[in-house]
Amino acid sequence: MGRAQKIICFVFGAGIFLGMVACTGNPRSGESWKNRAVYQQVQKEESVLLFPEQKDRSPRLNLKFALLDLSGSKAEGQFLQNVLYGQNTPDEYKEKVIREYTDEYFQMREAVAQNPDFFGESLNWFYSEIMERTAIFSRGIGIRWSREYYTGGAHGMREAEYFILDLAAMKRLKLEDLIKPGSEPALMEEVVFALRDLSNLDGDAPLSSGNYFEDTVEVPQNFFINSRGLGFHWDPYEIAPYAVGPIEILIPYDKIKNLLTPQGLSIIDNIKDLE
Repeated sequence: MGRAQKIICFVFGAGIFLGMVACTGNPRSGESWKNRAVYQQVQKEESVLLFPEQKDRSPRLNLKFALLDLSGSKAEGQFLQNVLYGQNTPDEYKEKVIREYTDEYFQMREAVAQNPDFFGESLNWFYSEIMERTAIFSRGIGIRWSREYYTGGAHGMREAEYFILDLAAMKRLKLEDLIKPGSEPALMEEVVFALRDLSNLDGDAPLSSGNYFEDTVEVPQNFFINSRGLGFHWDPYEIAPYAVGPIEILIPYDKIKNLLTPQGLSIIDNIKDLE
């Protein structure tokens, strides 16, 4: 190969390389943020004795955390902290929750010390908080934040909250970002149909004839998305008795595709499940 040909090949190759660098280096281009973002779980378990001086018989508070942290991008990491932890770091948030629960737990010490008969399982509290990514799409992620706790009484409690985060726009998406204006009645029909199906109710049977408190429900903002459809979540007591447990339904996209906004259609075209 002659000198001129070598120069031409070098220039051509360098141009391709620089073009690739320019495309991947832009934090807002396509899926580049996914390549840069590194998600970690901040985990911690802690046990607090109600009476440290009575280690063998003292009730205890057990706390468990598995929180999400994002590194590799300062801007997106800060956005994640603001949405999930109220502008705290995951460690700061975790220590804040531990401190609040411990303070509340220790408020029982005097009453229990005066009434030893109170010793029992109802004094063994626990708190668990777990965050996990459920889906990714070209501009963002889906997150499930589940909490389970017991602070005395007849039973514990389970809660879950979902987040759909557009990391390019630095925004938590709302249902109206995905569903066209005026489509709420049509979406409600699908929600009620799915709730009936979940409880094996026939035809037009009212919801209250099954496990639900009322014949109608409001479409909640606590929603999630995956590769199969649009889902909704209700914690115990929200629309049904505690014994029913948390309620989740999933509406397949083929039933509501005509209700989706352009942004919604764009998201479901490239969504990937992480569970």
